Amino acid sequence: MSDHFEPKTEAISLHPSSPLFIFFEAVKKLIVPLVASYYLGGTHYSGEWVFYGIAALASIGTIAQYWFYHYWLEEDRIVVKSGILFKSLRQVPYDRIQNVNIEKNPLHNIFKVATLQIESASGSKPEAIIRVINRQQVEDIQHAIKHAGNNLQKEHTHQQDDDVPPAKEATLETEPLLQMSSGDVTRYGSIHWQALIPLAAVFGFAMQSEQLQHQFANFLLGLVMQIKTMTMIESKVINYAVFGVITLFAVWLVSIIMAHLKLHGFTLREENKKLHAEMGLLTRLTANIPIKRIQLIRIKNSILHQLIKRQSISMETAGGVTAQTGMVMRWIAPMIKPNEVNPLIQTIEPHINMADLEWQSLSARAWIRLLKKISAFLTVLIALLSVVWTTQAAFALLSFPLWLWYAKAWTKKARFAHNDHLIAFRSGILFHTISVVKINKIQTIHLSESPFDRRNNHGKLWIDTAGSNIALHSIHIPYLEKPVLIALHKKLNQQVSDSRFVW
Repeated sequence: MSDHFEPKTEAISLHPSSPLFIFFEAVKKLIVPLVASYYLGGTHYSGEWVFYGIAALASIGTIAQYWFYHYWLEEDRIVVKSGILFKSLRQVPYDRIQNVNIEKNPLHNIFKVATLQIESASGSKPEAIIRVINRQQVEDIQHAIKHAGNNLQKEHTHQQDDDVPPAKEATLETEPLLQMSSGDVTRYGSIHWQALIPLAAVFGFAMQSEQLQHQFANFLLGLVMQIKTMTMIESKVINYAVFGVITLFAVWLVSIIMAHLKLHGFTLREENKKLHAEMGLLTRLTANIPIKRIQLIRIKNSILHQLIKRQSISMETAGGVTAQTGMVMRWIAPMIKPNEVNPLIQTIEPHINMADLEWQSLSARAWIRLLKKISAFLTVLIALLSVVWTTQAAFALLSFPLWLWYAKAWTKKARFAHNDHLIAFRSGILFHTISVVKINKIQTIHLSESPFDRRNNHGKLWIDTAGSNIALHSIHIPYLEKPVLIALHKKLNQQVSDSRFVW
């Protein structure tokens, strides 16, 4: 492909097959409420037809957008025009585009098209999702962005030193940082039970049918009748046991299948200071994440990871695009051998060396406070169960030694590390996780003290970044002695002030 870029200022339409893809996308979003309405609403629920009508109108309106969606390529930006009644005109400069993700499923391959997603460094959703365009149009957009990036890099290099030759351009032929084997994809599916929620939903809907209930009961009854001289209680135990085994096996098997559909051929490369990932069996996803956008690195080593002798590395990035608003790539390494974790992270972020971190413990009294918190919560819960359900629930108080073990084990595992380049926090027993944030990614440093903290001369340190997700493991360090907390806070503030924030 030539390095010369010719702007295409005339409006470019989507591919003629685009309405089909837009329709399928609308159906995917409506299928769950439609099925729920069908099974749960009953035949006498007239309001469900209103819902169906609204869904149909919404689908037609979504598909009609095909005729009103246009884009064109200017010298320094891509312009996207969309909308029927409420028109939108977005102008995205090429030098602000950080991610260009491409999706190709079997239907895309039939029509020789692709869905393209454009992301900038900010916003909770992509700047544009172009669904769908032909392969040549995809190449034109990629070339325009690449051309602008090359010019910017040359200008930057020229300003720094006229005698330094420009860096050699990376290509897709570069040596991969990571390639997942089929065995590792199977391992991923075995410990990440992604099918648990969808299968539970399917089973819940299926059990609304009396016919299916009778068929399942007869199936279990046939198994039970094979065993002679069985009491009623024994038969119920067998029923539940068989159902449990079948359910667990189905979830395990479907989870492995889903893992292969999602992560087959997972390949990670570094190109022009970006992570380039390709994955997928039927639907092939190509994603690019600028390394500078990585806000937090998370290493998972649960008890299931330990059984298969693997770990997982994920990341949080600036921008906030989620799976609900667009295509996302959150994995650095879905499955990786423990001895390969540190070399891979150092290749991506040279200043992060997990082997050299000096881990520091929490307060010596942290386990006592955690035990009190657990005991208070469970005692109240057990008391309520004893009142509203059965007094036998009070026997659960005998599990106090387990509470004590958990409090001591958690505080023994919980550690934090801090140096000139990063701060890290690790915690968890069965689900052990390490979160790492570079100093130049920190946006806010927050201290908090509850009344119990003040009584014990403790405090908590919160570190937030542009990609922070409070629902996931992050840098929230509890039960720190007040002198340690104040010293750490002061040092971090100084480091953040002296460093240049990188978005």
